Amino acid sequence: MGIIPARSGSKGIKNKNIADLNGHPLIYYTIKEALKSTMLGRTVVSTDSPKIAEISRSFDAEVPYLRPEHFATDTARTIDAVIDILEYLKNSENYTPDLITLLQPTAPLRKAGHIDQAINLLLSGTADSLVSLCKLEEPHPYKVKKIVDQNVKPFIDGTTSSGPRQLMPEAYRLNGALYIAYTKILYEYKSFFGSKVMPYIMDANESVNIDTPLDLKLAELLLNETDQSFKT
Repeated sequence: MGIIPARSGSKGIKNKNIADLNGHPLIYYTIKEALKSTMLGRTVVSTDSPKIAEISRSFDAEVPYLRPEHFATDTARTIDAVIDILEYLKNSENYTPDLITLLQPTAPLRKAGHIDQAINLLLSGTADSLVSLCKLEEPHPYKVKKIVDQNVKPFIDGTTSSGPRQLMPEAYRLNGALYIAYTKILYEYKSFFGSKVMPYIMDANESVNIDTPLDLKLAELLLNETDQSFKT
């Protein structure tokens, strides 16, 4: 089952999850690709907003209920909203999926192919969860600093920023596109990070995560250049 978390509150962009992107609300792109996936049995939106619920249903996503307010604050954890909707479905439908795929609306360049490939990758291995990553080019973690008592120190103790970058270990960042875990792991760890987490590497141009108006502009540029089908 795919769960799309879409609370109403946002600071960087007002109503971010339904902000306009190429003539569609942002959440449209995630719903569209989730419904195209051959590996997701259901596509469910978790939201506290009647407006987001209405928009999501218009694109054929399920919105079983409105998320309780205490799971939709700035400090609320997404995993708590995920567990809440799992409990709702278990109690109301006697339905418990084996695997949960978290699809954040802020990753509009993630495609159905990524979803299916990642799920198949997890199912074929021995890990209990999977997260999508993107190679981190700049700044490399070794070049990040902190200031302690007005003295510049390595952010990661014991590292140095001197020497060729090519000799530094490769670094990756979470790109927010995919978090997948077996349901029993979510309950056990209260996280999409289980005891063994499998990486799923995505390209930089697939890894834009919408947080600022500039991110929206970049996503629009990439959509226009790489996938005309999103316009239809």
